[in-house]
Amino acid sequence: MPELGTLAWPVLSDDLRVQDDVLAASYSSVGDVERSWIKKNIAQLYALHPPGGTDRSSTRTRWSSGLTTTSTRLARPWACLVCPESISEAGAGPAGIAAALIPVMTSGISDFLAILPPSSLQSAHLLTTLELCGLENVFAVQREAMLKELVALVARDPRGLILDLGNLASCSPLTEQALHRTMVWRPRLSGQLRIWCSAPGQWDWSTLEWNHSHSRIEAWGPCRETAPGQILRDDGDWDAFRRLPGPLGVGADMLHAPDLFEMEGLPGDGLILTPGQEGCWYWPDLDPGFVCFQNGMALVDSR
Repeated sequence: MPELGTLAWPVLSDDLRVQDDVLAASYSSVGDVERSWIKKNIAQLYALHPPGGTDRSSTRTRWSSGLTTTSTRLARPWACLVCPESISEAGAGPAGIAAALIPVMTSGISDFLAILPPSSLQSAHLLTTLELCGLENVFAVQREAMLKELVALVARDPRGLILDLGNLASCSPLTEQALHRTMVWRPRLSGQLRIWCSAPGQWDWSTLEWNHSHSRIEAWGPCRETAPGQILRDDGDWDAFRRLPGPLGVGADMLHAPDLFEMEGLPGDGLILTPGQEGCWYWPDLDPGFVCFQNGMALVDSR
């Protein structure tokens, strides 16, 4: 991971900073088993997105047509994670937050901060996830002030990256215009997570709930009635289950079902969880090579 930089700091007032004692108290309130789930998710994400070791490169190529190109790749100087307002709002739970953070933190970006609404301070799981990811610059900002703070950040240096897991567009219809100079990544959020229950005791429902707290979790399949009472049940068949939008949970043996992938596009919006992965996540459409770097090209006539 890169050394922390100084390019974009300080931008937000220290009065907005979430103090270390708040993060420490949240960490202490989360049980060992739950912390182990967060650590497992982070470890898997590091395996999928290992630190690259370089934050800039330049390649000169001479083509037979008489063209010479110089391609340049430079890590963005800063990134900002925006967290969702509340559990009832569309967004990402702790597992999804880590899945957005780690690929960016290992890409070479030096300055990183998170902005979350004060209501999110009530989520010990979220704060513990930020702590275990190693994120030190965490700020609590009222929803109506978020866009103002982000505009100030972009005005200082527009070359950064905003990970919008907080539905910024709902803050103001002018959001796109205000942030048009910087890279903004938004995940595809279906708002639901469908789980196929083929055997009793197959799924760790508690871990699913607190890790994916912004998703409507639904139990499908022949053993759906074994899910806890607060979990929604759907009596739809397998064909409907695999075709509807949104991530899926299926038994590992079902990954080889002949019809799971026999459809246009990928099932589950590209993400399928299996038992043992209830506290984990991955964003298939988050491409660090695209969102985390500035890419340039110089064209020269070499004939």
